[in-house]
Amino acid sequence: MKYLKHFENNTYTEIEFVCYNTETYSTTSKINQLNLYRDLLKIDGCLPYLQNWDYESNDDNEQRSLAVVMFNENLGRQIIKLADKYDIEVDLYNIVSQWKVREILDKSVEGMYIPEFNNVISYDFDGVLHTSVVPGTIHPISFDKWQSWKPNKTIFDQIRHEAKNHSIVVVSSRNAYHIPAMKKYIEKYDLPIQEIFLSEGDQVSKSYILKSLGAIKHYDDNPDIKKDVESVGTEFVLV
Repeated sequence: MKYLKHFENNTYTEIEFVCYNTETYSTTSKINQLNLYRDLLKIDGCLPYLQNWDYESNDDNEQRSLAVVMFNENLGRQIIKLADKYDIEVDLYNIVSQWKVREILDKSVEGMYIPEFNNVISYDFDGVLHTSVVPGTIHPISFDKWQSWKPNKTIFDQIRHEAKNHSIVVVSSRNAYHIPAMKKYIEKYDLPIQEIFLSEGDQVSKSYILKSLGAIKHYDDNPDIKKDVESVGTEFVLV
């Protein structure tokens, strides 16, 4: 076991970071949270873990927490420096027991979330998953009235086919507070979409998200981002 050599004490220090939470403006970027988690996994003496609290919400909001147990407290500065790189703030310092560490290692801690993305194919949302957009713009007639959006059934068929061998994600320029309407729309048509990532609300570019996910292809109705998307090695497909 990778962490077995660190089991020398009964308690350890844990750093908890500010959550990704679509219900608040003071939220961590979802893609930056994922990148920090991945980098923490590479540090010997760190045990990072994500928890998904979506089930506590009745309105399709999203909340993910990230924390890391340190088996060596001297790692604190390195961890904080890494968090600063991704503009993620520390929320709490906790003392956790060996029992809690065992739960994390056994993957039995409440709401444990292990992100797994394979052969990622990405889709924009407005103008791609639905075609209810204002003429001459890439914006929908309504950002929230998901029942009124006109489905793009050709894209739906394509997503269902590609999902057999790929992880399907949405990468949209919307803001975090639009997540509930987007999820309801996706659920209505039972689309096999693994995650929604947002560039505007997260204040990052689509190309940054696509590069972080290792996306092999991205479908979008905005030709202006083609060059930027292709610069990170992702195939751009205009819809």
